[in-house]
Amino acid sequence: MRNVFQSVNYIESEIVSNMLAANGIEAMVNRHSVSRTGAVCSEVWIHDDGAGERANKLVRSFLARQASTYRGNRGIAFALNILGVLSVLTGIFQLAVGLFDGDRVATAATFITIGVFLYSQGNAERRASKHHTAELRG
Repeated sequence: MRNVFQSVNYIESEIVSNMLAANGIEAMVNRHSVSRTGAVCSEVWIHDDGAGERANKLVRSFLARQASTYRGNRGIAFALNILGVLSVLTGIFQLAVGLFDGDRVATAATFITIGVFLYSQGNAERRASKHHTAELRG
């Protein structure tokens, strides 16, 4: 048996396993659990070690097709950046004056963490959009 794919998304592992099976490579998904730390929660294993290279090529081409279908969106990027900044500001105001009931520090930390995440996702979205625009221009 050989591990050919790992994911924190069980559904994605099932899709890869089914894609391998459709191409004549017997595969199975192990570890059907969700990790709180974001660690790998599912793996795709093949039964025949001899089909490992072929399975790896199929998985790589599948992932490349998945990545190339998404082009990024500047509007979504802008909205995520704005929401991120607003969330961080809300966290700072919560820490300073206590806008919401409950533990001020914990609530502020939550808002700030969400804000940083949204802002970074907006930047990733903008980079994807910019990369796609550069590809179109040649």
